[in-house]
Amino acid sequence: VVLQALFQTDLQRGIMAATEWLKPGSTQTVRCKGAALSLLGRHGGKTVTPVILGVARSEPDLKLRARAISALGATNDDSVVDALREFALNSQDQGIVEASLYALSRHTGERAVAVLGDIAINGKMTPIRKIAIANISIRPGEPAVDTLFRIYDADQSLEIRKAVISGFANRKSERAGSRLFEIARSSDNIELRKAAISA
Repeated sequence: VVLQALFQTDLQRGIMAATEWLKPGSTQTVRCKGAALSLLGRHGGKTVTPVILGVARSEPDLKLRARAISALGATNDDSVVDALREFALNSQDQGIVEASLYALSRHTGERAVAVLGDIAINGKMTPIRKIAIANISIRPGEPAVDTLFRIYDADQSLEIRKAVISGFANRKSERAGSRLFEIARSSDNIELRKAAISA
């Protein structure tokens, strides 16, 4: 509460205090460090990205690392997109992977869409890949449609293809509609044809 008040009255001092709380060797509680991360993510802008990224990479407490990764989404800073991709594709902890997807979903740049596409194609866990597809499907613009096309063409698994078909259904796009029609008419898999007709 004190830190939040400091952010409201003197932003620079708030940023300095939160940064101190997050330094290696800090004696602050996990709860206080979590609050510092949230406040930095919301109010610190791009200047605090290295601080949050440092916690995301090296904090021993996994929950705090996941919190730091989520906070990176609030910065909307393109410089963290590659790090988020790395966390999502290489972490063994599901909480870290989910936090990375959440952060990427909050990024508005085209680069984030491409990285979500990489995760949808190369991710280790099907549920995570499906979350990435769902995130892509609700993004505005044609790059999201291009990415859905790429995922559908790259993967033969029924579950992933059905997730992409569902993603096409979320689009207000003529191209997505044409692709659904094509799948419904000519796919050699009856389940995919049914899904496309339904979509």
